[in-house]
Amino acid sequence: MGLRPEEIVTAGDELTDLDMMESGTAAHAICPGNAHAEVKERVLQLGGSIGGGVCSDGVIEAFGQLARRRGWAWD
Repeated sequence: MGLRPEEIVTAGDELTDLDMMESGTAAHAICPGNAHAEVKERVLQLGGSIGGGVCSDGVIEAFGQLARRRGWAWD
């Protein structure tokens, strides 16, 4: 695809999502509040955000938090 890890955000909530949450794949990671504890730990290790909501609501919230912290244009 030609995308660099700095241009990729991964979102996940289950243990099977951990493989894509590697710094060589994506520099940014987010998850909803109902994510597995190990996923939350990986997200924090990557400097990502954990949303307070569950499922898609939590992912959207987490992305907004990350975007604001990184200074990305996000409404």
